[in-house]
Amino acid sequence: MRILTVPAALLLGVACTDIDSEDLLTSGMSAAITMTARGDGNTDADAILRAGGATSTTFVALTADDSLTVAAGDAAAVPLEEYEIAALHGYHATITGDDPATVYTIALTRTVDDGAPNTTVQLPPAFEITAPAANFSRAAAFTLDWTPAAEEPMELTVSGDCVNLYVNTIDADTGTFTIPAGTLTQVDAGAQNCDVTFTLKRTKVGSLDVAFEEGGSAIGIQERSASSLSAP
Repeated sequence: MRILTVPAALLLGVACTDIDSEDLLTSGMSAAITMTARGDGNTDADAILRAGGATSTTFVALTADDSLTVAAGDAAAVPLEEYEIAALHGYHATITGDDPATVYTIALTRTVDDGAPNTTVQLPPAFEITAPAANFSRAAAFTLDWTPAAEEPMELTVSGDCVNLYVNTIDADTGTFTIPAGTLTQVDAGAQNCDVTFTLKRTKVGSLDVAFEEGGSAIGIQERSASSLSAP
């Protein structure tokens, strides 16, 4: 299952608009490009283009002869297919393979200008979450372990129906992280027990094509999840 990350502007109800790419030069766009591996042997390529900077709520729809592709190493390029959520236009492809040594090249190809053919991304080292405790109490400290440790930063997200969302950046990756007692708070006075999902993302910054003069990001991600039953 592919999980779409919807920009905060849409979630908050901020008015979003779209614009056809044929009405923009590449220099007027920013790009958010990710390559994500989840341990199933595949890598997901995702791209969102905006008119203006990275916080713009005007999304670019590829029109005319404009296209986005991704190539794994020397393999043939694969087209990214469009999906839409209201005014958001996103582009996605799934590539077989998830070797951190592979260099992925994401290209915006067009004839109105030279496009942006040289965004490159590599995945960070893979890891696996070691089996967490089958259940835990939020009143006690809870430790999550993974292997191997690496130099790249990690982000931990904890979510569940009975707990408020918890997000923390782990700058020093030692292969273990302890959530202090009482950190995970209950949503309301209703359900007290639920399955809680721990999602770890290891990230590596890639190289965004300089033709995107409005900036953006190019990131490789290794993502893994594990669940436990949470009680007060």
